[in-house]
Amino acid sequence: MIISQAQCRPEEQMSETETKQDMCRKQKMSPEQILREGTPVQVKPSGWSMYPMFVPGRDWAVIAPVRECVSPDVKDLRGLRSVRSLRCGEVALFRRESGILVLHRICRVGEGVFWFIGDNQTQIEKNVAPEQIIGLLTGFVRKGKMHSTDEVLYRALSRIWLFLRPFRPMFHRVSSVFRRKAVVY
Repeated sequence: MIISQAQCRPEEQMSETETKQDMCRKQKMSPEQILREGTPVQVKPSGWSMYPMFVPGRDWAVIAPVRECVSPDVKDLRGLRSVRSLRCGEVALFRRESGILVLHRICRVGEGVFWFIGDNQTQIEKNVAPEQIIGLLTGFVRKGKMHSTDEVLYRALSRIWLFLRPFRPMFHRVSSVFRRKAVVY
């Protein structure tokens, strides 16, 4: 899923030291700029690459920065995860070499590289460097309700969906047959 500046908002809770002026300034920033300040961000992903996890135009992704992407000026890094701690099955925000921000699931962790795949894709994006990763999905808002990636149901479904990755081409063929039949009737 592609992330753009127009679909971004800082997490709505302000810290005690943050003012409304700070919030307004952050609303004009890109997701990457907000994450570099050490602030989680909500983004509205576009595209269908992470369907059924995200439905474009409906769902919001809550992304926390990873330690390595935060500006050296930020002193409090408590609670932020390191890129080295990311595991297979987690969803991360990274910047492609072309400059596009992408939110996809980690499907393999190799020697100093990550492999990513969208939940609605069959193509694996190989050899993403740790320096390209800027955030980690920590939650999502679906139909107005907040969900955490720590929820047991989310974690179970994520593992099952990643396990079924080799069968996705078959799922796509079968679903396209049903879609064609639905159009005919």
